[in-house]
Amino acid sequence: MALSRSERWRRKRLQQCEETLVRPELIAGYLRFYNLIDWWQTCVSDTEKKLFFEHESTHLADNYHYFSFSSSRQEWSSTANAWLTIEPSGEPVGLVVGEVIRDERPDFVYMSDLARWFNFPQSRPISWLLIRKALALMSGSPRSRQEIISRHFVLQHAIEIFYGGRDERPDALLAAIRACECMIDLSPQAAGAFIRESGSALPSHKGYEQLAIILFKQGL
Repeated sequence: MALSRSERWRRKRLQQCEETLVRPELIAGYLRFYNLIDWWQTCVSDTEKKLFFEHESTHLADNYHYFSFSSSRQEWSSTANAWLTIEPSGEPVGLVVGEVIRDERPDFVYMSDLARWFNFPQSRPISWLLIRKALALMSGSPRSRQEIISRHFVLQHAIEIFYGGRDERPDALLAAIRACECMIDLSPQAAGAFIRESGSALPSHKGYEQLAIILFKQGL
């Protein structure tokens, strides 16, 4: 039986990714754009990289279409619930493959967006790895209202990922609690930023909601 177009593309992308394991000079994509190659090479095992490549190539093959554009662009996939940069050739840029010409997202927002792709039981170890790196990249004080809002949502993603894995890792629940506390600590700044940016009612607050659930279940 002939392979579908998406499966042929998936296998090709997977091969490109795996080639970087033996030829690290080929690493490009978002790792090069955000200067994260050293982290990838020193902190991520080959086993974790292979798991990442397998799931990333499947996500991209399943969720993105192939068109030809005159310039790079970003495209939203409601299925993958994330942004992805598309090259002029129509090929999506990945973590280690492709060239990112421009992306206005801070590095921690990109890593958080990527972590959400992997927030499923079979790929949660990768989601955990990526969201922890996103949180590590959020160093220092936020420099703008938009960065405050971005941090608010990254912490929300962290809560979802950590709490979702509470039955899979012994440290997940504590990590979820810590993310809730960080989100609550940020809430005065976030509230002011949301009001100034949108002028509308404040959104719900995952940090308060999830921490209340956790404490209720603990009988506190």
